[in-house]
Amino acid sequence: MTPESSPSPIVAFTVPMLPPSANSYVRHTRAGGHYKTDLDKRWMETFAVFAGGRRIRAKNYDVILAFWLPPRKRGDVDNLIKRTLDALQKFAVIDTDAKVARVTATKIRGNAALTAIKVTEWAR
Repeated sequence: MTPESSPSPIVAFTVPMLPPSANSYVRHTRAGGHYKTDLDKRWMETFAVFAGGRRIRAKNYDVILAFWLPPRKRGDVDNLIKRTLDALQKFAVIDTDAKVARVTATKIRGNAALTAIKVTEWAR
């Protein structure tokens, strides 16, 4: 294991964009199929870069999220959480989002879109 990917007691990083809403990351076709949107693909690619191979392994996880929304940008905080947790699992920051015991999410007005992520062991 490289130092960047070794399990750590805390993982924290910032992604310079917002995740797509749980209502908009996938589209359905008339034929009954579905596909991921370009926004979702960009979110996942950007997330992977800024996660940088960081990992944490624990029995349960405590995830703290802060979403900075630029002026006139709308978003329900609950809809922003899903793709963030999915990305944490997909890029092996955590081993499974089923072990997330607590999520604390805050929506903040700011000048630019930003997602701050902190994951620690849930020690309760």
